[in-house]
This record gives sequence, structure tokens and C-alpha cells, in this order.
Amino acid sequence: MDSPPKPTLGVDHAPIYRRRLVLGYAVSIILVVVFCGWGAYWTGRVRRTTERLVARSYQSTIEWDRMVYALERQDNALLHLLVDASPRS
Repeated sequence: MDSPPKPTLGVDHAPIYRRRLVLGYAVSIILVVVFCGWGAYWTGRVRRTTERLVARSYQSTIEWDRMVYALERQDNALLHLLVDASPRS
């Protein structure tokens, strides 16, 4: 009868370390992708918010200018009415 092979003193731990190494690389790559995506999302969100605020500010500036212009025209018209209605000496 053949005897079973005798166990060797050294145990091969390489597969375990290799598995941990691959798992570590996979987790690192996943984290990098997640954080880059998160950063890109927030960068785009900040950019869009800034553009929206600038556009809103610009729009309100245009509206303000139009309102001031309309008031100036109205004041000029009232001034002309007062000048025309004032008695001449």
C-alpha cells in the first residue's frame, strides 16, 4: 500500500496574500472612481449654481436699469409738464 504524502513544513500562503493584494487594488480603484465622480458632480453643481446666480444677478441688473430708465423718462416728462404749465413772466 502506498502511504499518503507527508505534509511539508512550509505552508503556501501566497494565494491568500495574492487575494488580499488583488482585493486591495480593487477597493483602491473603486474608491478613486467614486471620489473622482463625486468631485466631478460637485464641481459641475457648483459651476451650474454659480452660472445661475450670475445670470440672475445680470438679469436683475438689466431689469433695474430698465426701471431707472423708465423713471428718468417719467421724471423728464413730468418736468416738461411742469415747465410748460408754469406761468411765463
